[in-house]
Amino acid sequence: MQTITVKSWNGEKEVNREQFVEAWTDQLNGLWTICYNQEDHTTAANIRADLERLAGNAFDTLYLEKTAGES
Repeated sequence: MQTITVKSWNGEKEVNREQFVEAWTDQLNGLWTICYNQEDHTTAANIRADLERLAGNAFDTLYLEKTAGES
């Protein structure tokens, strides 16, 4: 399983891609409370999708950097 080391408030830990993306997207959970119509919900869903993509790309980049250093 592919993992990277991340730093958090309680030290370092190993996370996989799913855990890394989830840590970023969980921060959006409150976003839905300010959505009062379909347009707002669509915007929020797009923000979440964009954040999932960004976090996934960040994980992939960090993993490649990690494995390049191991070679």
